[in-house]
Amino acid sequence: MFEFTPSFPCNASELVHFRKRIGEKGMELILSESIRVNKEDDDRDHHGMAFIDSTV
Repeated sequence: MFEFTPSFPCNASELVHFRKRIGEKGMELILSESIRVNKEDDDRDHHGMAFIDSTV
């Protein structure tokens, strides 16, 4: 039997280290790629879905 146990996916400081490693250009790349793959004018059938990142 599976049981849900609430916990953090990672230590918050790991996100800080990740952002420092990829830098501003890396963050811009992630943002632009997220926008590109979720444009409303693409042919994929996923626009009724919500993509949520709750790790921040």
